Amino acid sequence: MSAAPRRTVWITGATSGIGEAVARACHQRGDRLVLSARTQERLESTRQRLGVGGAILAPFDLANTAGIEELTAQVWSEAQGVDIVVHCGGI
Repeated sequence: MSAAPRRTVWITGATSGIGEAVARACHQRGDRLVLSARTQERLESTRQRLGVGGAILAPFDLANTAGIEELTAQVWSEAQGVDIVVHCGGI
């Protein structure tokens, strides 16, 4: 049986609740993570708590989507593509 392919997974709402649980599960599976939430500080804390040092942090507020196109282009470039987006953030 071969190992599952490594995916790049972008998770919004990644600092708590379902988003954090999805991040944990994807990390345990071996996926590369892009984590989003409102603040850089909470993302850093989550990255440390989950032990995902290589995760890309992409802070943004879903209530204020100005600049989302630029952020998406930056993440896409840094991650060299995104395979899955899991939208767990809420307003």
